[in-house]
This record gives sequence, C-alpha cells and structure tokens, in this order.
Amino acid sequence: MKLLHESRATAARAFRWDRSDPLSLPAFALLLVTVAVAPFPWGRVVSGDTLVLELLSFSTAALAALTRGYRVPLGRAWVPMAALAALALLGFLQAAPLPEGLLSRVAPESARAWRDANAVLAAHGRDAQPFRVSLAPAETRATALLGLSYVALFFAAARVAASRHRRRVFVAVLLGTAFAAIATAVTRGEGLERIRDPFVNPNHLAGYLQVALAVAFGLQWSQLRKADRGAEGWLARLEGITRSILPIGATVLLWGAVAAALALTRSRGGILGAVAATLVLMGLTVLHRRQSRALARGGRAAHAGTAAGLVLAVALSAAFAASTTGKGPFLRFLAADPNDIGSDGRVVVWTHSLAAWRLHPVLGSGLGTFREAFRQVQPRGFTGLVDQAHSESLQLLVTSGLVGFLLGGVALLSGVQLLARRFFAQRHHEEGAVALAGLGALVALLVHGLVEFNFSIPAIPATLAALLGAAWAASGWSPRTPVLVAVTQPSEARASGPASVAIEKDRRPERPDSGTASVVSPLTSVVPIRPPSQP
Repeated sequence: MKLLHESRATAARAFRWDRSDPLSLPAFALLLVTVAVAPFPWGRVVSGDTLVLELLSFSTAALAALTRGYRVPLGRAWVPMAALAALALLGFLQAAPLPEGLLSRVAPESARAWRDANAVLAAHGRDAQPFRVSLAPAETRATALLGLSYVALFFAAARVAASRHRRRVFVAVLLGTAFAAIATAVTRGEGLERIRDPFVNPNHLAGYLQVALAVAFGLQWSQLRKADRGAEGWLARLEGITRSILPIGATVLLWGAVAAALALTRSRGGILGAVAATLVLMGLTVLHRRQSRALARGGRAAHAGTAAGLVLAVALSAAFAASTTGKGPFLRFLAADPNDIGSDGRVVVWTHSLAAWRLHPVLGSGLGTFREAFRQVQPRGFTGLVDQAHSESLQLLVTSGLVGFLLGGVALLSGVQLLARRFFAQRHHEEGAVALAGLGALVALLVHGLVEFNFSIPAIPATLAALLGAAWAASGWSPRTPVLVAVTQPSEARASGPASVAIEKDRRPERPDSGTASVVSPLTSVVPIRPPSQP
C-alpha cells in the first residue's frame, strides 16, 4: 500500500500542469510517448520511414526549449551536442551540389563516380546530375536529419526530466517498454531459441535490452546506497539492509529478468557488451565511494559493505538469469562459428570496408551510403547486398571520412568524460543511479558496436539519447540549485508592505524537484532564490 501511494504521489507531481510553465508538461508527455513507442515501429527500420520519430523528437525539443520552470543548466553538454550537430551538418554538406573542379580536389573518387553516372545518363538521353560528395544524396540527407533528431531528444530530456519525480516516471516508462518488448519477443517468436521481435534480428533486441540492463543496475546500486545511508557499524548496516530487503530483492529480480531476456537473444556481442558494461559500472561505483568527500567514521567499512552487497546482488541476478535460460546461451557464446575465421563474412566486410575508406578518406562517401561505398570494392566471389559494416566505428569512418570520424570521437569522449565527472560529483544516490545508467548503456552499446550496427536501428539510439539526457539532468541536480519563484515588486504592489514571495502551497523551496513556482499576477516578476539545504 505504501509503494502504491508513493507511486501515485510521484505520478501526480510529475504530471502536474503548471500555469506559469504550460509547455513543460506537454513536452514531458511527448518525451514519454517517444520512448514508449520507439521499439515497435522503429525496431525493424534500418533506413527510411522515420518521419514520425523525427517529428516527435523535434516537437519535444521545441516545446522543451520554451519551458520556463526549474531545470538543470546544460553546461558543457554543448560540446558533444555541437560535435554531433556538426556531424549532421557534414552530412548535409555531403549531399549539397558542388562544382566539379572543387569536388575533384576534395573527393576525387566521388567526382569520378558522378562522371561515370552522368555518362550513362547521357547515353540514355537523360539530364546530368549535379556533382556531390555523397554517392546517394537522399540517403545522406535522411541520415543527417535523423542524427539531428537524436540530439534534439537529448536536449529535450535534459530540460524536461530535470525533476526527481519526472525522472522516476521516465525510468518506469523505459523499463515498462523494455518488458513489453520482451513479452512481444517471447509471444511472437518461435520458442525461446533466439528471441528477436520487435527488432530486425536478435542482436538488435540485445542492443536495446542493454539500455534497460544498465538502468536496472543503477536501481540496484541506488537501493544499496539508500539502505547503507547514515548507518555506522556493521550491525546498523545489516539492520538497514534488512529493512530494505524487499526493494533490494525487487531490483535483483529486475536485473535478472532483463539479463535473462538478453541471454535468450543468444547474441555474442550483446552478452559481451553487457558483461563489459557491468564490470565498468561496478568499477565506477567503487571509485564513486572513494571520491566522496569527508567519509564519516567507519566510511571504509561502509564502502566495503556497499561494494560487497553490489557484487552479491549482481551475482544473485546472474544466477537467476542463468537458471531461467539454461545453458543454451552460454554454450552458443563459447561455440565456434561454423565458418573458418579467414572466410567469415564479417571479416571480409571489415577488410574491404577499409579499402572503401581509402577511396573516400577525408569526407567519406556520404552518411547512410555504406552500401554504395562497399559496392565499389566488393570482391567478385562475395555475393549479396552489403548495406552495413557490422562495426559502428568502421561504418562511420567509411561514410563520413576522417572528418566525421573525428567529430564522432569528440562527441563520444567528451560526453563520457563530462557525464563521469558529474557522476562522481553527485552525492545523491537516486540521481547518481540515473547518471550511472546512462554511462552503462553507452559503454554496453559501444562494446557491442564493435561487431554490430545498433546505431543504425532508430529505436536504439533514440532511447539512448533520451536516457543520456535524463542522466545529464540527474547528474547536475542539487537541492541548492536555484528555484524560480514569483516575487511581488514593492513599487508595483498596491500595499506598501515588504515584498512577498508567492509559491504554490504544495511546493517547498527546499525541494526544487517538487515543481516550479508560479507567477501569481501581472505585477510579479520571476527571480531566482537559493533555497536552504535539504535536511
């Protein structure tokens, strides 16, 4: 009953409409809709058919940009955002018409391809096409626009998920959507051999579940930190864990259920990415405790207790997942490929992808044009249409060249460094858990992306962008963050008394995540005040 009451109260606060900030709630609702529907229509989409997702993303970002209430400043998040936006702008440049002489200097292979194409068109009496860097301009423009929509989702989530109540609802929707995808995969699939629906193949379902797995890990860590908070001595800590045994057990089952579903995809890259991300997250939690300032008496014992509890929780979750799925996923992970590594299809694609990059070294062949670029170097004995490199970094290198590869590297390295720094500085376990989830999801997808193309499936990067935006907002949250309140100006007030501060009755200035203050009349102006510390 208490949990149900708290859930209702959280939802009521998260969805409260504020007359002083009327656009905040619609923006938050659109963000939730985008996250909730992303896996189902766009889990099977590789290219095209993303107009609705783009409209949702840009509409949410536009509404979020116009919000006026409490929010965490974006700060240095502009660095990875600008790098990704520059990568998208590079795509539009690749698709823009250029003089033949200029193109011959900056992208000679693209100029040669367009000359050959125009020669064929002229032979059939067709008009010549403008010269461009991109080998498929329409695909490049679509890919660049889709990339901008991910930046918009990050921005929107960072703005409208700035309160604790909204982040709780956001996490609940993300996990609920993940379990809906799992249920769809189990019910629609042909048994439990390799589940995949609603995604193109099991590897991409594994990539999506890696995001949910990182969120579940963050919840585990948060509950252990909460149980250990303020306790001195082993007896007090044991008592705190005993009182919190139900929520801790729930997070153990949650992580185990997601891990079991991921194992049922039998994706080697997905399992490897999940294991690597879990190890990285456990290391980050240890470093987080060590970097906390002024550990209380017995702090080292608390550190060891929390770390041991986290290891035990993960071990129990893994045991639950293993008992649910059996030994099939483990045996497939250890089994060798039926083909020899020298003739393996992915190795052939990787080696010839490097050859394709050498043809377009600086500006690439155009975002979204890996198929056209690989066709130029595809060996005769290698039949079939190859439209993905099965390596995120290699595909980015081929399609955007060295310029785009460096922009992607700047976005990745700066984003990870900035979010990790804010995670270590965050003293509140609930906010730290969301930041930890964002880091874990990013690490898992990057490791998995060494052998797959998860970022080419719109549902996965869209969900990741929204989670990273919420993680950025959470990592910068503090009870001392200024809250906007309405202050009546003495010179304009009818009474000659002192200035009065007007805040809604159910809003408390020491808890900025409860909402934002309202403007009560045309005679008021909005100014920031610094509330007292949270007790």
